[in-house]
Amino acid sequence: MQEFNLEDLRTRALSLLLNPELISDSMLSWAYTESLEFCAGRKAPIYALYDFALMRLKRLLKMPFSDEDALIYENARKAIERAPLIEAPAQRFVRTRDFGL
Repeated sequence: MQEFNLEDLRTRALSLLLNPELISDSMLSWAYTESLEFCAGRKAPIYALYDFALMRLKRLLKMPFSDEDALIYENARKAIERAPLIEAPAQRFVRTRDFGL
């Protein structure tokens, strides 16, 4: 199963955005971190994470945002918000006894 990672985001950003020379490591890292923070605690679809991160990167770089970009961003945001929550493993209560030795 594919995972959301910074290297794949870099590859996609360099191939999809019109001005790849503007993309810096710090901007990529920022968009990546924002995506992870936005979906914290949710099992979000991978495509939504990449779409969300790429649109955030476009905003950070102050690139023009088309109607199509706005729709992609909105759909990614909704997909992440509808994603199921990741449940923490149930904690078990273990009773202990004091044995006097």
